[in-house]
Amino acid sequence: MSHLRTAHTTTELTAIFEESGMPEKYFDQFLMYYETCFKDFLKENEQYRDEDFAEGESVQSDALIVTKIHIELVMKEISKGHGDEWAFAIANCTEEDERAHIFVYNELKNINPELAKKELLILCKSYSGDDFFEKYFISKFEKGCDYFNYAKRARKYSEIYKKKLTEGKSKIYAHQYADLIANEEFSKIYCEEYAYAYDKAISEAKSEEYAVVFADQYGSALVDIKSRYGISDDEEMINFEIEKVNIFMKAWAHNQELQLTNFKRFADIYEQVHMKTYYNDQNKSPVIESKEINKDILERTLHSYMKLEDK
Repeated sequence: MSHLRTAHTTTELTAIFEESGMPEKYFDQFLMYYETCFKDFLKENEQYRDEDFAEGESVQSDALIVTKIHIELVMKEISKGHGDEWAFAIANCTEEDERAHIFVYNELKNINPELAKKELLILCKSYSGDDFFEKYFISKFEKGCDYFNYAKRARKYSEIYKKKLTEGKSKIYAHQYADLIANEEFSKIYCEEYAYAYDKAISEAKSEEYAVVFADQYGSALVDIKSRYGISDDEEMINFEIEKVNIFMKAWAHNQELQLTNFKRFADIYEQVHMKTYYNDQNKSPVIESKEINKDILERTLHSYMKLEDK
């Protein structure tokens, strides 16, 4: 066989591994990796003649280059403090950079959750972030969020979270606001209003589910008003939209008990009935609210809802 298609000997490879400073316990694994690479490259080039190779190229050189890259990837992870299982999994992963970390973490978590948690902490520490960075970074991995740039987002989260605390905001507000801003998916107005509404709901002892729905409705309604040219600071319009959000949440609370099949239809009817009952069309000022009127609103809403559902 041509020397261009002849594999390095074990002795040659061992000398190369020793020169790299690699611990001897990894030699056998890298020898097997080289052997696999060599066989793959040999098969790929079986139709080529020796003269078809460019100067300095050969099956053995290609196999060695890829093996050295593999070695560097493994040793890089080990130098961070990662264990062998994590390091080799990262090196073998077809994904790159953070995607590889996410993929390997999820795979390892399915096999050995405790080890996955340990390796994730090591990965997190390698970024040298503060406690807020680490908590946020780890939570995104554990929750399996469907976006990337966790480290970049965690740094931004930490910076904004601490800033909001110094401004006198509550921890709940600071977390919600910083989390949304770090995600880079929402406008600043929405983030501010969402965080305010979420904090308000929690401070009033509402459930987490209620707080999330209320905050999203509140943020969406106010960003719509405050983003419009000419009415962004119209206090009457803003208050009216807030009241519509409160009406929606009443409908939502009723539906938690009713579990209707078409909540959107129910909520739309409830808002219409509620507005016609309580508001003057000219100045949109509500009359005094009462339990009896609210009960009547619910009954009329259900009556209209059932008629539409029966059609």
